[in-house]
Amino acid sequence: MTTRQLSLVLLLLLGSIQVYAQRQGFHIGLKGGANISSADGDHYRSLHKLGLQGGVFLFYNFKPNLGIQVEPMYSSARINVHRNYDREDPMIGNGTKKLTYFSVPILFKVDLGNFMSLLAGPEFNSLKNDDRYTLNDGRQAFKSSTQLSYSLGIDMGMLYFKYRGGLKGFSNLPNDGHARIGQYQLGIRWKII
Repeated sequence: MTTRQLSLVLLLLLGSIQVYAQRQGFHIGLKGGANISSADGDHYRSLHKLGLQGGVFLFYNFKPNLGIQVEPMYSSARINVHRNYDREDPMIGNGTKKLTYFSVPILFKVDLGNFMSLLAGPEFNSLKNDDRYTLNDGRQAFKSSTQLSYSLGIDMGMLYFKYRGGLKGFSNLPNDGHARIGQYQLGIRWKII
């Protein structure tokens, strides 16, 4: 089979899969953009730091205007640490820290027409560069265990806006149980199927 024939067969196969998926209400796409993160807590300043995020979305319509959207994503949260604790406590240096998360939001989606959708649901977050920052006692500064947060968003055609909130308990700094990260995301989504 020549390269041209193979390409033709692959195009026909992809077209068939696309038609079948759309008839079943299933869609796949790519998304990416920028985010602005802030961290609030005793050891953090709420400075809005720019980061990037990207991934895929999988969407299934179980009713004409209702569905579930899953978005496996990588994102960076840049937070500013400042010392606000005793010298005796385990500590990390001041300054901006870049945390890279793999997140999987599971969002309930309501279509408000052909152009706009509302999304909301839980999000599971796992820190991927947990070994990058350590406290002065040798422990990891940030927790790598899966954390639960929430997402609220709007899809408008190819554009999307999302707020990720409630990511708390992410740090191993002393007395840091109420610290939390919030993130605003803005980007472009491109439906493949």
